[in-house]
Amino acid sequence: MKSKGINILIVTAIIFISCDDYLTLQDPNKVSSESFWADLDEAEMGLNSVYNALRDINTVGVMDEAVRSDEAVHAYQRGKNSNNDLYKQNFNNGTVKIAERWESLYRGIFYANQVIEKTELIEADSQEDIEDKIQIIAQARFFRGLFHYWLSLLFNNGDIIVRLSVPKNEAEFYKAVSSREEVMKAVRADLEYAKSNLKKNWDIYNLGRPTQATAAAYLGQSYLYEGDYEPAISYFEFVENEDFELADHLDENFYEAGEFNKESIFEINYSAAFLAEYPGFDKMGTAQSISRGMGGPVGSWYTCVPAIWLVYQYIGEPKDPLDERNYKMLDGVKTLRTLPLRASQTLAVCIDEDESLYYGKAPLTNLGTNSWHIVFNNFNFAFFKKYTNADKWISEDTQSTRSGVNVRLMRLADIYLMHAECLIKGGSNNAGVNDALKYINRIRQRSALMLYGSQSTGEFSSATYDEVSYTAEMLMDKIMWTDRPLELAVEGFALRAIDLRRWGKTEQRFKELAAKKYKGVNNAIGTKGKIITPTNWWWLVEDPNGTAVDFQQAALNYVTEKHTYYPIPQDEVDNNPYTE
Repeated sequence: MKSKGINILIVTAIIFISCDDYLTLQDPNKVSSESFWADLDEAEMGLNSVYNALRDINTVGVMDEAVRSDEAVHAYQRGKNSNNDLYKQNFNNGTVKIAERWESLYRGIFYANQVIEKTELIEADSQEDIEDKIQIIAQARFFRGLFHYWLSLLFNNGDIIVRLSVPKNEAEFYKAVSSREEVMKAVRADLEYAKSNLKKNWDIYNLGRPTQATAAAYLGQSYLYEGDYEPAISYFEFVENEDFELADHLDENFYEAGEFNKESIFEINYSAAFLAEYPGFDKMGTAQSISRGMGGPVGSWYTCVPAIWLVYQYIGEPKDPLDERNYKMLDGVKTLRTLPLRASQTLAVCIDEDESLYYGKAPLTNLGTNSWHIVFNNFNFAFFKKYTNADKWISEDTQSTRSGVNVRLMRLADIYLMHAECLIKGGSNNAGVNDALKYINRIRQRSALMLYGSQSTGEFSSATYDEVSYTAEMLMDKIMWTDRPLELAVEGFALRAIDLRRWGKTEQRFKELAAKKYKGVNNAIGTKGKIITPTNWWWLVEDPNGTAVDFQQAALNYVTEKHTYYPIPQDEVDNNPYTE
């Protein structure tokens, strides 16, 4: 269900900067900071500007961060010289995308600071008003902390400008960068305030607002990212003790129909129905255009497609032979599914014979003109289903560039995987393996995959286990190369790029993947034995003479000292004398 409370008012037209130093007369037809913040209703309207900043596609940068990691490529660039500076790791402080991210996040901080300062001055006469005032400030402080946190994760080795107040004059706009330690002190102060003061739950008209658990989740993540495992565990346990469960089906986390489900901890709320008469795309509007970049050739832009290694990793996961979900009836015979459930529910893969419609097109076993196979070509043999409308539309351009699919930023599966990593202390603590396996296997069991470890100590007595005696190092390898990338691909805030960085694997990873070459072949055999021969390469196989290569330019260009973080944008350097 869509949250109505935070979609109704768009306030970005209001500019809350005082003009007293420049004007002697107030235009009665324009809203000023002095006249606007009269009561809590107007404070709530001001808070909506912070949510609009969150909805700005440059704030999270889903597709930009995906192609900057090892999980996705721009489809038109496979086997060619890419023109995407983030994908080829050739960005610098003049790269437009970097400047847009910096600007978007600091705009959100500016709005949040205005809400905090102005709301604190509003008198609250009743207990209800006092509670409302606290909630408005707590939400604004959550976002101020979160936006600073995200900036520190992306820019300048974590050293960024901390802005905890609205600049009162021109001189206050110019501030020096703070150390990462100083930044995180400010971040955690805001998130702790939010954790202590936000509601535990919101009603159905306010879904999409952060809760105590949301703040705790990001606090835990922040400590994990620093390798400080004990406090991270305490925050993850706080979240797990709240009313969250894994969704029954993984793909409930991807489509509009499953938004705000029991697994969701935080997501950005979009709606194509609100202001539906507006045909174009507004980057800070109520709808998003990410779906047009994810949907492959079905009315999409090929902006973000899964990397070759990722597809092979998905389709190669071992299925649990004892789980009935892995079987189908084929010509009256019980037959094992072609692909694992996690692969089928996350990706549209050209050899998948089992899933239902993909943009209205039938699975592979229907070989007519309406079959899936007609959309796979030019070295593209899989597409993401996440963020798309493939479950209900026939093309991603059905509503132009307007999609109402929410962006999932944090869900319980991510908490489980982070908790598991903490328990094995990043691969060094064998004593935590058994407990960590429980968290990982809960996620794998949801997708009917073979579980890790021994059945004798496992949580699911009727499931199949691989009966491997895992060490912490072995299990960490599973987390790094299988379970985090396959469960959470293109989700969250730059999850994969940050994971590779904090594990110290980015440069090595690009070189490994760039060494693998693939060629396109024009046939594949389904379980019915039918040979399908569409044109123009629809399947990729590894071949030393192949021309389909992912991350070749990234491997050549990536330098740890230059590309681990984004640089401070040139515009900021030019305008702020303290960032030289």
